[in-house]
Amino acid sequence: MNVLEVKQHIYFSRKELVPIGEMADSLKALEALIRMSPDVLRKLDQDLIIDDIQIFIPKLTGGSLTEDVLIKFVFGSQQKFDEIIQKSRTIAIKNITEHKMISSIVLMLILSGGTYAYKAIGNDPKNAINITGNYNVIINDLSKRNNIPVNVLSGAIEEVFNSNPEKITDNSMKFLKPAKQALDGMVIFDKDKNTQINHGTIREIPSDYVRSNSSKEFSRDFQAVNIHIRAIDVDKFNKGWAGVIDEIGEKRIKIELMPNINRELLLGKRMFKADISVYYKNDRDGVLIPNYALITNIHIKKNKAEDSDQGLNIQE
Repeated sequence: MNVLEVKQHIYFSRKELVPIGEMADSLKALEALIRMSPDVLRKLDQDLIIDDIQIFIPKLTGGSLTEDVLIKFVFGSQQKFDEIIQKSRTIAIKNITEHKMISSIVLMLILSGGTYAYKAIGNDPKNAINITGNYNVIINDLSKRNNIPVNVLSGAIEEVFNSNPEKITDNSMKFLKPAKQALDGMVIFDKDKNTQINHGTIREIPSDYVRSNSSKEFSRDFQAVNIHIRAIDVDKFNKGWAGVIDEIGEKRIKIELMPNINRELLLGKRMFKADISVYYKNDRDGVLIPNYALITNIHIKKNKAEDSDQGLNIQE
């Protein structure tokens, strides 16, 4: 298995500290947007076949304004990887890791979502001069650095965005929320002025966009609660996990994990303590019920002796 690693550094410019639940929502949305980058790469070069993408956040800290993200692109066997290198014409493999290509793709998807939201509330997209200008800076810089025509890049972005515009827009709005709530908020990727969303663009993107086919979702944070695991999938963060949470009720609900969670520490654990955000939805009668729980931090040491020393109630 051959893996290419891409590191991203993200900075939210705002004076106020960011609550951990708000940052968790933002980074979860970012994860969904990053997962669309292989689709764009494939539109640019049909020989660039990526088997899997893994996203990790080494540390999630309450109040943090900066986050580091590690992205792993999995290409399969050595033979398959060598064939991709030989066939690839539009994109050199090294460009993915060295030239901020992934950051630029993600930012262009976010800005496409910003334009969609701007239009969705009745505005003429021709008047979105800040969003358009910001988009043009990013795409022209990406074109110059990677020697790919602007029209080829924009065509690939548009095709992927149009495959699911509301979902991409929804995730774009969630990712930008920490910056939207600041007076002069902006988001900077990789400490580069050419990979940022400036405060003029942030102000221009509407705050009141709501997906037309979705009901309003509410969330509530809980600290150090008992999680009783009923089902796990060690290969995935957002599927195959379920459990019972004492503070929520006796019914089993779906569980998702933030990418910063070390899943190996959960193997063999039937119960552990964790910090979570619980997301609620309305049932058919309009009653608010738990939909799923997002684990943002776990209170588990690396060995059982350490667990005992810390007094954590962990059952095998």
